[in-house]
Amino acid sequence: EAVYELGVAYSTGSGGIDIDLIEAHKWFNLAALNGCDSAQEARAEIARDKDIPEDTRKELLKTLDRQIERWSGKEG
Repeated sequence: EAVYELGVAYSTGSGGIDIDLIEAHKWFNLAALNGCDSAQEARAEIARDKDIPEDTRKELLKTLDRQIERWSGKEG
């Protein structure tokens, strides 16, 4: 639950945290891996958001690739 809440904070700017969708996606990803359905939905919503600038979208994809490599044990 705390990991999901960090994703919410970064995606909305709550709690005095600057909005950072890359960081939010990371925390939602971790929460989703722990079975949080709300985090899976939030993560997908960020990925579908057409208002995200292209450079941010590219950074999200790079971050996801790195996370997948790390979690799969294929980090080089």
